[in-house]
Amino acid sequence: MSKPPRIFDSEIIVNENNRWFFRGNEIIQENVLEFFKKSLFEDDKGIYIHNTHGELSEQGYITSFGFPLKIINWIQNEDGKMYFVLDSGETIEPIEINFYYDSSEKLFCMRKKDKYIKINFNRKT
Repeated sequence: MSKPPRIFDSEIIVNENNRWFFRGNEIIQENVLEFFKKSLFEDDKGIYIHNTHGELSEQGYITSFGFPLKIINWIQNEDGKMYFVLDSGETIEPIEINFYYDSSEKLFCMRKKDKYIKINFNRKT
């Protein structure tokens, strides 16, 4: 039987410019950012990073004022189906997301299943 995850405030903030910070220091290590983005989930309490250590797991909640994820590319499979590629490595179909404009009329999207995780577009997409 697995133990329930340890739940805590990770003290990680994604600012308005989509930069990641821990206790006021910018996180610039690509491998760390990649791990965080691949481990990003949400529940009714907000956005969290899920981490597992053997039988132990934890959910470190983050504060996001920006877009923790971004679409970096798109691909098309042999059947002609299009997918967006996120900087987390995840691929999602356009039908899985809703598109929105923010107050400055900038386009962003969210997976239909999500309430908190906003996804930005990079300039190439």
